[in-house]
Amino acid sequence: MTLPEPEVIHAGGTFATQTLNNLGCQYNYNDEYVKAFVEYAGKANGRIADLGCGYGASTKRMLDAGAAHVIANDLSKEQLDIFYKSLDEKDRRRVELIPGNALELGDKIPANSLAGIFAASWLNFLQPEEIQRAMKVFYDLMLPGGKLCILTASCYSDLMETAQDVVSARKAAGDTWPGLWSKKLYSGPFAHHLPEFMHCLDPDVLEREAKAVGFKIEKAGYIDFGSVFQALKVDGREWAGLLAVKP
Repeated sequence: MTLPEPEVIHAGGTFATQTLNNLGCQYNYNDEYVKAFVEYAGKANGRIADLGCGYGASTKRMLDAGAAHVIANDLSKEQLDIFYKSLDEKDRRRVELIPGNALELGDKIPANSLAGIFAASWLNFLQPEEIQRAMKVFYDLMLPGGKLCILTASCYSDLMETAQDVVSARKAAGDTWPGLWSKKLYSGPFAHHLPEFMHCLDPDVLEREAKAVGFKIEKAGYIDFGSVFQALKVDGREWAGLLAVKP
């Protein structure tokens, strides 16, 4: 079978690979949250899951760091096939491919069995109730002491750069989910890579929802995405990251 060649996107450097299902991009960015989780994964005593892994850029970092067993999950089986084809035999023996919706893995991954979960760049495609469900899934699948890492576009990303009056009004009104997004709020150059709906999530929202299901927060904050990808620079708060532990 001939696999498609993913489109690489350039914005002040090679920074992203377009997904085949048009759900945004896999970001090739090794920020402080990614580095901390990859270091943990390399030493973890148990299986690590990279949920919504795209073409496996972060999965490969975990394997390179020494992770013993990594589950690679994505909605797109084709993307997982592209990832698997890129691995050598040694790494293939440490990888388990599980295609499908990350929110429906309870029948494929036993509860309390994962040492860590990495979820980057896909909670932005979920409705509020789905985000809450995702947090519960993460918590239930994880071993006590396991680590969670989440990365998302924030309300201060390029997605909402021209809609800051909307964000400010929502936050002033106490809106629980101020980052609900549609294409009419976007005036950037990558509209054809994006679906009609997205959800920008700030660190306080990630922290609130992780705490609600029982996680202990290690770190939550904004990521200066534009420091690496100048075309996406807004004000240094373009992305949000979270590191949390199941007690």
